Amino acid sequence: MRTMRLAPWALGAFLLAGRAWALPGNAWHLPRGAEPGIASMRDPVLGVTPGRAVRVYSGNQFKGEGGEPGNQLQTGSAVLWRRAGAADFVEAPMAFFAEAGNNKYYVAELSASGLRPGDGVEYYLRVAYDDHDTTFVYGDDDASRATADEALARAAPFAFVVEPEAEPAGDFVALDAPPWRAQLDRASGHLRLVGPGTSVTVLPALARVGGAWAAVGALAAATPAPGGGLELEQAFGAGAVRASLRFSAEGVLRYEVLDWRGPAPERLRVSVQTPGGEHAYGLGEKFNAFDQAGRRAHLTARDVAGAKGDAAYKVAPWWLSSRGHGFHFDASHEAFFDLGAGARDRFALDVLGGALRYHVVGGPAPADALARYTGYSGRPPAPPPWAFAPWVSSDHWRDGGEVRYVLTRLAELGIPGSVFVFDSPWETSYNDFTWNAAQFARGGTYEGRAWAGFDSPRAMLEFLRAHGYKAVLWLTPFVNVRSNDEGVPGQNTGKAAPYDEAAAAGLFVRAAPGGPPLVVDWWKGSGSPLDFTNPAARAWLAGRLGALAAAGDGVVGGFKADDGEGDYIPLDAAYADGRRGDEMRNGYGLEYHRAVWGVLGREGVLFARSGFTGSQAFPASWSGDNEANFGADNGLPSVVVAGLSAAMSGYAFWGHDVGGYLDQNPSPDQDDLFTRWAQFGALSPLMQLHRQVTLGRQYPWSYSPAALANYVACARLHTRLFPYLYTLAGEAERTGLPLLRPLALAWPNEPAVQGIQDEYLLGPDLLVAPVLAERARSRRVFLPPGGWYDYFSHAYHPGGGWLDWADPEPSHFPLFVRRGALLPLLGRDDVMTLVDPAYLRGAAVRTADASLAFDVYPAEAASSVALYDGTSLAARPRAGALDLELGSAPRPLSLRVFAAEPARVLHQGAPLARAEGAAALDASEAGWAVEGPFVRVKVAHAGGSALVSLEGLAAPAAPSAGAREGGCSCRQGPGREGGRAAAVAAALAALGALFAKRRRKGAA
Repeated sequence: MRTMRLAPWALGAFLLAGRAWALPGNAWHLPRGAEPGIASMRDPVLGVTPGRAVRVYSGNQFKGEGGEPGNQLQTGSAVLWRRAGAADFVEAPMAFFAEAGNNKYYVAELSASGLRPGDGVEYYLRVAYDDHDTTFVYGDDDASRATADEALARAAPFAFVVEPEAEPAGDFVALDAPPWRAQLDRASGHLRLVGPGTSVTVLPALARVGGAWAAVGALAAATPAPGGGLELEQAFGAGAVRASLRFSAEGVLRYEVLDWRGPAPERLRVSVQTPGGEHAYGLGEKFNAFDQAGRRAHLTARDVAGAKGDAAYKVAPWWLSSRGHGFHFDASHEAFFDLGAGARDRFALDVLGGALRYHVVGGPAPADALARYTGYSGRPPAPPPWAFAPWVSSDHWRDGGEVRYVLTRLAELGIPGSVFVFDSPWETSYNDFTWNAAQFARGGTYEGRAWAGFDSPRAMLEFLRAHGYKAVLWLTPFVNVRSNDEGVPGQNTGKAAPYDEAAAAGLFVRAAPGGPPLVVDWWKGSGSPLDFTNPAARAWLAGRLGALAAAGDGVVGGFKADDGEGDYIPLDAAYADGRRGDEMRNGYGLEYHRAVWGVLGREGVLFARSGFTGSQAFPASWSGDNEANFGADNGLPSVVVAGLSAAMSGYAFWGHDVGGYLDQNPSPDQDDLFTRWAQFGALSPLMQLHRQVTLGRQYPWSYSPAALANYVACARLHTRLFPYLYTLAGEAERTGLPLLRPLALAWPNEPAVQGIQDEYLLGPDLLVAPVLAERARSRRVFLPPGGWYDYFSHAYHPGGGWLDWADPEPSHFPLFVRRGALLPLLGRDDVMTLVDPAYLRGAAVRTADASLAFDVYPAEAASSVALYDGTSLAARPRAGALDLELGSAPRPLSLRVFAAEPARVLHQGAPLARAEGAAALDASEAGWAVEGPFVRVKVAHAGGSALVSLEGLAAPAAPSAGAREGGCSCRQGPGREGGRAAAVAAALAALGALFAKRRRKGAA
């Protein structure tokens, strides 16, 4: 219960006065706040409609230690309220409601009878006491203040606005684009999109101009617009606005006010009708919850290193409904979403000024709406293949010796990778885009051995090339006048060399229109942000970054675009295109990403932390600064939530810092955390290792031998999945469908998956449920309908329910393959890099060759897959047999088929020889062998179409022996499939040579 402690000065004043009523009572009213028995202290918070009664509650501490108790009286207590603009307040008497703990609650009822949509209501509370002065309570939806001065309360009252009813009731004008139709209610202005599986209603918008609210409502005229659509005249207060309604794409309805015929609004509210029970996803990248229904969200991009709460690096005024549609407000002003928290019948968006324009996006399924949203807001081109090998990074590389040491050790341990990230510091100053040669010329001692530095940055980049790595270079949008001293040799802590040139050319954001460059303090010093709305600033940056990349002779493959959030942007900052800081706190990141992406385009990668609608079109992004723990606030579980949230906002190429970036609040068992985070990283679109250096945990070998062995296996698995991931990358480019897919996206009609935020699909065939608790060896997993095979034990589960998964081996985790999947893999398990072999210029690094492998999990029905390079495979079961038809260029091919032992295997109708064991099969060019529950077939494919047939199968396409055919309530663990030894052997067989060097205890 609430208590209030008096400061010493206040207690002194109280004693000097000599009477209890010298201080106001401890009373409060928080409209959004919950109290015992009260969901909110104003009911409803939102959705007050004409004629609807509004209940307003007061709270008062009347007993308890350490506070200032006071006995509120019913007589004399009232809510004083008026329609905004009226001269006088009227009283609504308060009555006793309840007593709970230390507190008493009173309530008054206000009637909205006679009020119209757009009318504002102002009110404050008068609380009478028998032992204090009469107290007046005032404030806003998020703050409550108490005073004995009524004039103060009258000047700053609480307020709400009367909203339209959720449903229209009158005649409408229609705009048709079959099979879609828009209906605009003539009398009220309600707008409805109707189409296949879609019916969604947007309430008339409310706008506040000059402090007065009004509804953009009744339709006065609707005329055909040039190019299609309708031009509208709609009532707004005493006047009218000119608006536009059109289908901007198939199933995408766009509404926009073109002319307010007066001042632009300082605040807007748009609400969408909901029938209740609706789930809402998206909003950018949220860490606190995947399903935002029933929550409030603040939409402004912020850099919050610690517990994220509602904060986010990437924001989007977009939600994706479980009913299959989407809603996107097309402006970058700061905004507040209320997704059913304040009123059950509407999702509301409050925007702090700007243009009124939005899209209503049709379904019928959420995936359809997401595809349409990315269709106009931006779809990402597939990054280069090398981006899909593991990345290695660190808070900073101390010297050139450390770079040499790390790349050498990665090669010695057989850890594949293609991307080496130079985080800060690597420049002479922030940001001059010039290598600090002194930093990397210095050698260092690591593991007791001296490692030499490099004669030049070019020599260091050639060392990266020789190991199969591309370089990604960190930057931010600032050019500094002062940089923090980081103890790096060669660092310039004064003004960055290009600052004066950029300032003279007017390339920086200005403090005010026509004013000097904006200078802000940020975490690396003080500097000015580049104005990316200025074409000259974009060209200037492109020139410098392009020269940097050219000097690297192809080794520099991308840029890590840190920062870009709105924390450093004052509201009155001025931009070249006329926008101000209030718009650019969200919009700046998008302009920043667009400028950096333009330097390398499809030949490189952008790795961005911030984001806004459209940023998803510039691959790729990462989840920001998270802690090395299992905490839901900012640890591994929150990052899984962020990935699912980002996916529902169109981010297809997304990664995170394996192990957790921040060294603060580390989990006690860092080996276990690193093990589980690496498993999540292996089954993420991008896999990056990145950590602060203070605890010495920035290398894979900073952990136990078992944790290191797990990381090696995960890095190899991620690399070997390249054909699968790159095929999904092409799909994302064509359709906007993300690689990481929440269950709610894939099974929208399955009620059990709505809101599941700790498991997901990677593409259509792999279901991943990361282990998110310290030292856990079990967890519950929901398996959707369709049938699933455990990747490690090979146990079959029919799906459609919950599974109590358990496995004592920490290198195992819940990973399931869909029944019917044809999973493409690299043909070799020893690939160390995914760069083009020509890039290596003869260096002896194992690259991917033409060989290809498929893991085949046949079902009763036929299935097929087509890869990014035109390769195709189809599986067609028939009585006692399975036909596998391949279409491909010439290549070595391996097929692992989850099937019973066949009588024979045919290739193009000719029998293949059976090999006795995996080693014998590996040594042969063609043949087949039984390996655990798999039949592995090798052929030298000559090109074109070819047929491989498994004949004489006892039970083709059937689940494994002992499979449960009911729900998924089985518990998996020791003793399953013939005991622990058999399970380990089966797991090793499932992973093939990828895991062949691993032992049961995880030794390397």
